[in-house]
Amino acid sequence: EEGIASGHIKHLICFGEDATKVGLDASLLKQLETLIASDILANPTTELAHYVLAGASHLEKRGSFVNGKGRVQKFMQAIEAPGDARADWEWLREWVVTLTGQAIPDTLPGIFNALSQQTEAFGGVTWKDIGDQGADIKI
Repeated sequence: EEGIASGHIKHLICFGEDATKVGLDASLLKQLETLIASDILANPTTELAHYVLAGASHLEKRGSFVNGKGRVQKFMQAIEAPGDARADWEWLREWVVTLTGQAIPDTLPGIFNALSQQTEAFGGVTWKDIGDQGADIKI
């Protein structure tokens, strides 16, 4: 809140989250120069956003998560996303490549493996290591 109110934060990207439900008042969000929201349904944040990206639901994308016991697990896509909807990582990857020119893997396993190499808690666990049962990491 303070960062937006003071003008230090001028741009905000929200993925699958209504920022007004997690403590950011609509009047605060209106102070941003740029608000980008990606979601599957309209909400107060998407209504305020300067740009809205079509998000994919958990059934329309694959990815990974870490459960409360420190086990990273995969989830798989069950159905195709409609229209222009995309997974969050696809939007983020495109922005980073476009804005920085940085070479970033263009597959989910490639991105996971790169993240794991740079994040101590993952200890080098690869996408393949997760398998069907998951893999323990240090949380």
